[in-house]
Amino acid sequence: MLSVAQLYRPETQISSAGNVTWMELIALAVGAAIVLLTIVLTAVRYSELPSRVPLHFGITGMADSYGPRPFIWLTVGLQFLLAGIYTAVYATTREPRMIIVAVAVLAVLLWAQIQIVSAAVTRRNRVPVALFWGVFVGVIVATIVVIQYIR
Repeated sequence: MLSVAQLYRPETQISSAGNVTWMELIALAVGAAIVLLTIVLTAVRYSELPSRVPLHFGITGMADSYGPRPFIWLTVGLQFLLAGIYTAVYATTREPRMIIVAVAVLAVLLWAQIQIVSAAVTRRNRVPVALFWGVFVGVIVATIVVIQYIR
């Protein structure tokens, strides 16, 4: 039986086999929630999208590549692919930092999807470059801090 003090420590193992920690379980849940949120946000706005949606934005923030509306789901597909890869690496290496990096990658893809869908729905086909990269750098810095904490 775990004590209350052990329960709140991120390194406390929660399975009887002793191979999953609270921190790892929470990180896995956050990753799954990010993918689910991406799906929900995309589905909610899907009917508002034009027949051709921006798929890539240049350095100025202007869309420079377009595709048919269903291509808006590519980001979600990429999230599933990367989540699967990171999960497989974690399952074989038991390296908890893999989960943290996966959550960061999924969060950046969620942020990118929000920007893409927003640009398409408003028909402005432009993203705020400074804001996009500011959030990106913030996620990377937060990831580095968390990884340092779990070493």
